[in-house]
Amino acid sequence: MKSDSLNARFYRDLLRSGRQFIVDRKSTNGKTIVAGYHWFADWGRDTMIAMRGLTISTGNQQTSRSILETFFQSIDQGMIPNRFPDHTDDKIEYNTIDATLWLFVATYEYYLKFEDADFITQKILQLKNIIDCHIAGTRHQIHVTSEGFLFGGKDGTQLTWMDAKVDDIAVTPRIGCPVEINALWYNALKIFVFFNRELGLSIDAQHAELINRFESNFERFFINDDGTLYDVVVPGISVDKSLRPNQLFWLSLPFSFLSQEQEQKIFEAVKEKLYTPYGLRTLDPDHEKFEATYQGGIWQRDHAYHQGTVWPFLLFDYFQAFFKLHGADPANKKQVVNELAALRTHFYSEQGIHCLSEVFDGQNPKAGKGCIHQAWSVGAIIKLYTDYQLYEIDASP
Repeated sequence: MKSDSLNARFYRDLLRSGRQFIVDRKSTNGKTIVAGYHWFADWGRDTMIAMRGLTISTGNQQTSRSILETFFQSIDQGMIPNRFPDHTDDKIEYNTIDATLWLFVATYEYYLKFEDADFITQKILQLKNIIDCHIAGTRHQIHVTSEGFLFGGKDGTQLTWMDAKVDDIAVTPRIGCPVEINALWYNALKIFVFFNRELGLSIDAQHAELINRFESNFERFFINDDGTLYDVVVPGISVDKSLRPNQLFWLSLPFSFLSQEQEQKIFEAVKEKLYTPYGLRTLDPDHEKFEATYQGGIWQRDHAYHQGTVWPFLLFDYFQAFFKLHGADPANKKQVVNELAALRTHFYSEQGIHCLSEVFDGQNPKAGKGCIHQAWSVGAIIKLYTDYQLYEIDASP
């Protein structure tokens, strides 16, 4: 690493900043991740996503394994917790459809990084149980459709990461088969098959057939006329055409079967409408429900939370897709480092020292909003820098 480089110093400071989120959870006698300061506790979804950068890509095996153990210990009906309670007498919350699927991704990346076959051997039956519980059906109408897609939700629930809820009303309920949930479901199936092969175990015919059914039905139901993907599908009934960043996970997760042409169309649409130097907008600015600013009381803020507000954690997926499509040569790495200049300035001099905020305004983002220091915001940039050695690239002054 170039010790005199502005960019190398930024990376070192990011690593130091990221360690602030790793804490002990006494109830499980293990490590976990605080989602954000000053008011968030440890959330399943945030932990699984953030740890990919905070502990796995950076080579902290002991902490990574402990965090995974914390959540494996709390699996119930094929689901990991959405949130651990603030008080030991309170019940653990299981109102999330994606956190458990992110567990597969985090475990997969843990195995690739540390080659810990013993850990996978210990967990393979729990992973199978998760898959089978989803196939059979679990909480919140989470089940597999006849097309092989994962469906979830009912009135009053908010199961995806777009989970704002005001007065028992889910702002973006996304009931049905959300596009990123099905990217994660497909990846969970493929990762489970991968683990079985790595351990020399036979592949369940039901799981192999489900993967084939999913692949054969996907294009007919999810790909719209312009080549991008619908945000939510209820097979044979309805589609949500809203342009959101969720389809980008089909480009950034480990397993995909989309053609390069399809991936390029998705990336270009996201780049044109959703990309900002601070993160990705959660809704196309041309959409009638787009909210330009994140401000006001809780009702106004939560209604804007996923209706245009910019989220920095999505930058990893955006630039992962960029490198996948255009290559990770020095020129492209230099371009990415320069595009992160605004966020680097924010890290050093705005809202909190050595902090990356949770969100920014959807229109003209600049000032950080929400938590001043968010785990998956920091984890995303750490993972980007670590996976692509961006710390070796000199940032333009």
